[in-house]
Amino acid sequence: EHPIGSLGEVSSCSSMTDLSCHSLASSHDDSGAQTQINAFDCSPEQTADLNRHDVFTPGIVVNQSPAFQRQSQPDTFIPVTDEEFLSVSNLVRGRAKLDEVNRVYQQLFDHFRSGSPNTPALSLPKMTEMGMRVTGATGQAKLKILRSLKILELSKKNEVKLLY
Repeated sequence: EHPIGSLGEVSSCSSMTDLSCHSLASSHDDSGAQTQINAFDCSPEQTADLNRHDVFTPGIVVNQSPAFQRQSQPDTFIPVTDEEFLSVSNLVRGRAKLDEVNRVYQQLFDHFRSGSPNTPALSLPKMTEMGMRVTGATGQAKLKILRSLKILELSKKNEVKLLY
């Protein structure tokens, strides 16, 4: 295939995204009220592109993923969903269960939100003192799941800090 032909496809995709942005931003129902837009018609790249361009009027939400909600509402605990949990590879998940991961996440969230904004990272012994079961292979898997979902940062010393 000729490279110029590919450029034409990219150009048409870009203009389709721009058209989608414009049409979504100005969509109204018969009463004149704006309607909420669901992103089921958009690919993940188009949704990210639409969010990046910030063309939507207030009240129209394109991305309803839990990860997006966590970033936009940092003071609200939003548990890991089954879909997110299953998106992590079996090698990382190990024998960890979703409810156990959410229990650890809830405790970490409470700890970091109740303290000052500069709360230091938590070490494994501190987390164990707080009642979290994070030792052993399954305990480490819980932390690695949260790390792979970009919810927390795990240092080489196994110290934990929430990302948002």
